Amino acid sequence: MHTTTRINHPIDLFYQSKVLLRVIDAFVYVRWGKRDS
Repeated sequence: MHTTTRINHPIDLFYQSKVLLRVIDAFVYVRWGKRDS
């Protein structure tokens, strides 16, 4: 993560939240194995 905090654009926040959700999704997928979803 970059320590340089510039202007926080809503797009950046949206992108970060999307990435976070994908990471959590992947973690759940690996943790509990393949699921039909």
